[in-house]
Amino acid sequence: MASPLSSLLILALFIVHALAAMKFTSPEAGDSFDVSDGVEIKWKDNGDDPALDTLTSVTILLCTGSNSNINCFLSLAASVALSTLDDSYAATISQSAAASGSFYFQLTSLVNGGPGYVISYTPRFTLTGMSGTVEPSDGGDTDPPDTVYVEGSTTSGAATGTAITNSFDVPYIDQATWLTKYAPMQTQPGSTVTATGTKPLYSATSWTAFTTFAASASQVTTLTQGWDYTLTSLVNEAPTAASPSDNGGSHQKLKKLKKRWDDYEEDEEIVE
Repeated sequence: MASPLSSLLILALFIVHALAAMKFTSPEAGDSFDVSDGVEIKWKDNGDDPALDTLTSVTILLCTGSNSNINCFLSLAASVALSTLDDSYAATISQSAAASGSFYFQLTSLVNGGPGYVISYTPRFTLTGMSGTVEPSDGGDTDPPDTVYVEGSTTSGAATGTAITNSFDVPYIDQATWLTKYAPMQTQPGSTVTATGTKPLYSATSWTAFTTFAASASQVTTLTQGWDYTLTSLVNEAPTAASPSDNGGSHQKLKKLKKRWDDYEEDEEIVE
């Protein structure tokens, strides 16, 4: 059973607030855009903590789904400095990204000077002219998901519940000061290779070699996001081979190796 002190330490690691640093002025609820025109995201400080000028970078994803089943399936910008955006971002979306329907944007912003971050969602809007296979849905929700402010600390431990789910949305490269890190979901290769201009899915992380003994570990652990898919596998029903020779191996090869070793030992004895 956990002690009261340890429980407080774990609670202090991730304090989740339903506050927002961003108030979105575009898109507005119910707006409709042809995908070829793109969508401009605009925001301003709404006066709540943390202040907008304390946020350093933002990662932007296109999402669909209900508030209880958020599906952010398309990355539009990763770890972009907010100082370069002037409180707006022109989102360009591929026509083949999904079918036409209801969407919203997720913006994950890092707080300057610590491991905290804010996840904000724009109002829902409609995209038309789409031709992809991802089926959009609002699940009956009209409002966007709640904004979450996760305030981290230097205490060891891991997030739980909503906090851990949101933590996987923060790019790994932006978790340099976090004691517990959160790695993205492992993906599986397709049945065919069609890509010609391949590139890494995620930005490379930097590393520095120790030149002296470290006092303690910089990180406690890394948690990898679980699969949201299943794999089908089959049992190999081929009968077991009776001996290694039936399985491609050979006792004769082993005998030759042993004879060479015995000959070597005899030569050593003669030399002595």
